[in-house]
Amino acid sequence: MRVGFLASAANEATPRIIGAFSERRPGRRVEMRQSSWWDPTAGLAAGEVDAALLRVPFPAQESWGDRSPADRT
Repeated sequence: MRVGFLASAANEATPRIIGAFSERRPGRRVEMRQSSWWDPTAGLAAGEVDAALLRVPFPAQESWGDRSPADRT
């Protein structure tokens, strides 16, 4: 899985998130890709990544809808 991130969004929770993913999907690889500040979607808009760690709000955020896993519980 390719995960895009902005430096400020990849905080201390990132290792826990990757660890939890690895436990649930053994054998799957997580590839972290740091994005430039000019792309606030960290590669999601261009289809370069499968998921992203983002800083919100960002321009045109509403067009993406709510995709936060924390809100799906």
